[in-house]
Amino acid sequence: MPYKDPHSERAIRSRKEAQKRYRERNKEKLKEKNKEKLKERQKKYHKTSPVYYKYNTIYSWKQQGIIDDDYDLLFEVYVKQTHCWICGKEYDKRINRHLDHDHETGEVRYICCRSCNAKLK
Repeated sequence: MPYKDPHSERAIRSRKEAQKRYRERNKEKLKEKNKEKLKERQKKYHKTSPVYYKYNTIYSWKQQGIIDDDYDLLFEVYVKQTHCWICGKEYDKRINRHLDHDHETGEVRYICCRSCNAKLK
């Protein structure tokens, strides 16, 4: 039977005990739910964080063998480009912008669209 006053100490204690029993019974289910929430938060952060995008992009360039004196300046130029240097096409998505480089020397040649980059290979 519910208590007449939902804010009484007895009613509050009863709710807390019920919550505790629920958590104990559904421990695994709650762990999975929390993992999913964490993954969603991390995905959202990685998609929206400009700091993550910058360092991840520069790291990727280094892994590909791109050599430059000032990666920060190169990144700033790269991000500010709105059109392909070769065909002049406007970038509709961030993923369509590519940094073309010489695979032997690592020297940067162009900031171009996906199709021009594929043609240069």
